[in-house]
Amino acid sequence: MTWIELLGQVEGVKVRGNAYFREVDRLLSKAEADLAYAEWWAASKLPPVELIVELDHGREDSFAVTVRIIGGRLRLTAYREVAGMRAADKHQLNDALRGYAARDFRAMLEALRHRAGLGQPPPLDPALPAHAVLPPSADDGPPVVVLEVHIPLVAGKTSNEDPFAWTEDVEDFLAERVGPVTGLDDGEEIGDTYVFPLVGGGIGDLLFVAREIAALPGVPAGVYAVLTDSASVGSEDGRRIELDHPGSFGGGPV
Repeated sequence: MTWIELLGQVEGVKVRGNAYFREVDRLLSKAEADLAYAEWWAASKLPPVELIVELDHGREDSFAVTVRIIGGRLRLTAYREVAGMRAADKHQLNDALRGYAARDFRAMLEALRHRAGLGQPPPLDPALPAHAVLPPSADDGPPVVVLEVHIPLVAGKTSNEDPFAWTEDVEDFLAERVGPVTGLDDGEEIGDTYVFPLVGGGIGDLLFVAREIAALPGVPAGVYAVLTDSASVGSEDGRRIELDHPGSFGGGPV
């Protein structure tokens, strides 16, 4: 059994992303066949990795990755948005997409390393394709829009013996959901709420997923959202949105 396998690739409407997926496939095949990588992952004692890669066009370049354990397998979902994909020249676009893919694949390995508490992964040779056009680091760009979903930290109505099993249900829901919206990070306890930060898509997409979360079985009542950005996550600085009143917005501007 291989230590990692590609579970699926998802492409947005009218996205010309073949070059991106081909480069991910190339790097994945090298890592999959490399015994050093198999030994590196075996040291984690974690299950094999299932990889889902999503690509879409967006108003700005962004990349997000989540790592979850689902059904006894460890699933990594990577979501890349690229600005200007529809208007770019084909050759210029393909070069840029190969660069994104190489950069993103390294980020996927880093996410696995962090989750498993491992040392640096073995090098891929070459680490980047010679023709790659590296995008600017996300750290150098402007903050991205984040919608924090705040769930009161109270026991939910669930058939599970754990009254807080809804936290895992939300994690599983986000991991399995296909689309532009994904979790920026794992949910965490902040004050008297459990917070799930969401990124991707437009504000309407984020609110739609937030309301889906609020409607999940077992999730306590009183869920609200805070519209903020990646520089202010966890601070509750932003616009409060009562999810049970779709038209009501409260708090200050983002």
